[in-house]
Amino acid sequence: MCTRSRFGFNVIGLAAMTVAVMLLVLALIPAMSCGVWSANVCAVGCRGRDIYVSIMGANMEREPLGLPSVWPSEGIPPTNAVDDIASVIFSNSTDYFNALLDGKNLGTERWNPFVAGFGYSKLAGAGVAACSNGRLTPENNMWTVAMNVRDEMEDVVPVLVTRNVDASSLAEKITGPDWNKSLRFDPEWETPFGNKGFVMIRKGGAIFKARAKYMSYGIVYCKQTFDATVDKDGKPAARPLTYLTPTRAVVPGGRAYADGAARVARLSGDRLKRLRRALAAVASMALPVGACVAVVYLLIAGLCGARRYRQRVKPCLSAYAVGLGLFHCAAVTLWLCAIMGSAFWEGTEYRGMLLALAVLAQLAGIAFVCVCRRGDGAARERGIKWMVAAPLTILGLLALVIVAGLVASLYG
Repeated sequence: MCTRSRFGFNVIGLAAMTVAVMLLVLALIPAMSCGVWSANVCAVGCRGRDIYVSIMGANMEREPLGLPSVWPSEGIPPTNAVDDIASVIFSNSTDYFNALLDGKNLGTERWNPFVAGFGYSKLAGAGVAACSNGRLTPENNMWTVAMNVRDEMEDVVPVLVTRNVDASSLAEKITGPDWNKSLRFDPEWETPFGNKGFVMIRKGGAIFKARAKYMSYGIVYCKQTFDATVDKDGKPAARPLTYLTPTRAVVPGGRAYADGAARVARLSGDRLKRLRRALAAVASMALPVGACVAVVYLLIAGLCGARRYRQRVKPCLSAYAVGLGLFHCAAVTLWLCAIMGSAFWEGTEYRGMLLALAVLAQLAGIAFVCVCRRGDGAARERGIKWMVAAPLTILGLLALVIVAGLVASLYG
């Protein structure tokens, strides 16, 4: 005789519905991710172009005064200006951008940036956090900048490149056979864009943004030939084209290209280091999300306790209820991070780990229920349903966030 469960769906039916809903959500993620990608590359490209325009505007102001360019350079004699940026030889782009903004005097009466329209926000985006404390660090700087830029260089030469591109794979000169060579991603930086794509600003101010499949020299350098190792007279350049990453300086060339390939292979093959970085990245995403989810759970628990108190029923907070709530909160947090990371957080490379951890949290919660309620079939079924339906809880949380955002936009 077939009987109905007193609690609606049985466990198998609820599990099937949960899987179907999550598969539908995961199927929609690529479309959302594509939209996020387009928005991020456009925003990053505009910020890079703003930096370029700011620098060129400062150079136009300085030229009639006999002052050199504010592009980073080496070997330029000191100018008559006090603490002029052109007299400083930089070893990384972080120090350069900090000096460009006069970061050491930021917030004081002596603050006097070398360019207008530039701020720390231009260095952030697509997963790179903005500097908020006035102390710029490599983690808050997403740009690699060219040093020793000369007027006679071809406009196709990139002067700003997102840091996820290995600077040693950039070119100092291009001939026809070099068009088959390719840029590489730098595993040292997960953001912006990870190994999905990149953005660069060329010397002429053009924005070039592309996915990973368009990294060949023939595409990046528009099948043009150039030689930045010589000056306009054809003599060897006194100051070679150099790229300042957020942490170091790289002089591109044949030897640097080969050494960079070995470095990338070494960093990519260090499994222990990659695991530590993966766990750190997962923790950096899960902890703030988990804190928000925990607040929601505490509010719900408080409301339920107040309701029971009004009904003159003594609230019962057992160790089993606390444990089940913790397992459910962990599963919801990890599922939420996996979905939001795939859809909204460009550069997240550990979605598979998040999904695996979410499923493990659910399985651990189910095992916890089976052990603690092995003698009570009805309570065991309720607990298992509660854990199986954890992904469905995310839809309610996302709906709550969307409604709150709409209300805020209407009354904000």
